[in-house]
Amino acid sequence: MPKLGYTRCNILEGHPNMYFTDWVKNPDWCVRGKSREWVREQARLAKTAAEKD
Repeated sequence: MPKLGYTRCNILEGHPNMYFTDWVKNPDWCVRGKSREWVREQARLAKTAAEKD
């Protein structure tokens, strides 16, 4: 997935085990204790901000 611009993130809340990896588009969204829903919200906000520009 790095070729597609995603970064591996295995510290999100609800991470099931060490063999499962979440991928995030922005490395700043990989924050320990935050949920996948929080990441989705950040992506939505970024998209909204980009559309306004």
